[in-house]
Amino acid sequence: MEDSLSIKVNIAGRPYPLTVSRTEEATFRKAAQLINKQIDKYARTFMKKKDEQDFLAMVALQFTVDKLNCEENATVLDEDITSRLEYLDSLLSDHVEK
Repeated sequence: MEDSLSIKVNIAGRPYPLTVSRTEEATFRKAAQLINKQIDKYARTFMKKKDEQDFLAMVALQFTVDKLNCEENATVLDEDITSRLEYLDSLLSDHVEK
């Protein structure tokens, strides 16, 4: 990887060595922090000590649901923008033809 950097991120108490581009380093570190924050939230919510795997699974599920919702919202927004642009284009075309 060109302009790569070796880093370690800690997720659920385990270090994970990664090779990332320098421009993505902060994103990977922030992602690991968000995962750990969610794990802590689930651990506090479900007071019983469960296996870390259970918390990781819940975090993965929550982030995936969030991602899917964002993609769906983006699709709806794209369709709305496309519809509005087509309407404006028709108005301009009608005006130019007159």
